[in-house]
Amino acid sequence: MWKAHDDQGNPTGLIRISEEAGLLLGKIEAGLPDETQDKFCTACKDERKNQKLIGMTMMKDVKAKADYFEGDEILDPFSGNTYRVKLKLKESGKKWKYAVLWA
Repeated sequence: MWKAHDDQGNPTGLIRISEEAGLLLGKIEAGLPDETQDKFCTACKDERKNQKLIGMTMMKDVKAKADYFEGDEILDPFSGNTYRVKLKLKESGKKWKYAVLWA
């Protein structure tokens, strides 16, 4: 589970990261601090538009590289924008450090 935060450091949700066919995938599992169970991605610009946030795939096609993971897409469900992403485990694998590479 990955606890996502906004730019101000406030928690925005819990993302379950799993592996499928050698690629990492992230799905929104729960909302923080208030439950987003009945909220929808009204800002999404693709097939996820107006879909429920809970259960939505927000990260896909992330591949293992040398000591990090790099991927084609991570979604900000609040703005609807998608970005390329780079992930790296830190603190002995207990936390993810991530960076948006480009829009």
